[in-house]
Amino acid sequence: MNFIEVASAVGLGTILAKLIDVYLLQNMLSKRTVNSWLREKRYSVYCELSSNLLSFGLNKQDETNPFLHLSEIGPSVLLTDDEELLEKLYDFINKRDYMFRLQDGKEADKENYPNYSSNPKVLYSELVEDSKAIVYELRKHLRSKNA
Repeated sequence: MNFIEVASAVGLGTILAKLIDVYLLQNMLSKRTVNSWLREKRYSVYCELSSNLLSFGLNKQDETNPFLHLSEIGPSVLLTDDEELLEKLYDFINKRDYMFRLQDGKEADKENYPNYSSNPKVLYSELVEDSKAIVYELRKHLRSKNA
């Protein structure tokens, strides 16, 4: 075998290996990196959200501001794909706001707070159960293969 044939075979093999690397392996590596980044972000955001839900927002200074609570769930809204979970989050924030309004003796339009008990003790019990259920769903979401 002459040197030219060997060199061209090695060159062709190198080019083929690089093409496989560029088109196949780099794409897989990129997807893995993005998935890893998303998982890390979800973890940090879900930790903050869980803290807020389980403490009823009392871990912050202004616990009765519903807009502040909505802004705190904003990052999780962006990072989750579960529409049912999002609805539960919005409902929880709305129900918690209603409970705070009742405790503060403020007027609360029934049309803005549909189907919620006007008894603060019942409402509190529901909120405790709701917060636990949402945190369990967040945990499941983090542990799923797609997360």
